Amino acid sequence: MHAYLNYERFFKGDKSALEKIVIEYSERLFLFIKSYVRDEYVATDLVEDVFLALIVKKRKLKNENAFKSYVYSIAKNKSLSYIKKHKQRTVPLESLSEISVTSFVDELEKKELKSVINSAIERLNDDYKAVIYLQYYEDMSQKEIAKVLGKSVKQIENLSFRAKQKLRTILKELGYEKIDL
Repeated sequence: MHAYLNYERFFKGDKSALEKIVIEYSERLFLFIKSYVRDEYVATDLVEDVFLALIVKKRKLKNENAFKSYVYSIAKNKSLSYIKKHKQRTVPLESLSEISVTSFVDELEKKELKSVINSAIERLNDDYKAVIYLQYYEDMSQKEIAKVLGKSVKQIENLSFRAKQKLRTILKELGYEKIDL
């Protein structure tokens, strides 16, 4: 909710509010964009382009969900434009949200599981990766994901279902049958 309130302040002329948006969204956008372009330097540049677009194309938005969808739509479009221009293929998501654990053993198990899940995600097609990222890492609703990816809610429901099925299959192949998705 903070980002939307900051955006409203920025929209009304408070330039310091943009800094707060940048702090809140930079890392998330970097990971999202990097999942498309697979280059840290390019992802960093594209994150800057997203914020530049926010400055140049100020739009009145209704709520936090509209703001989040707007920002991720810009990020997706910038990523796809870069890929098209450079004829690169989209690539895997490389990061899961950090999980705090209390013991060293638990931490090692979590790291191994994270690595296995990253490996499984790398094998998904581009649409599945985008849906998984937005659904689980950005906690977006299917309606919001549909807006960002330019698809219908029904298509997102189907993609989400199929992506989870495919992830389960891959994880089973890797010897992890009891991971709850």
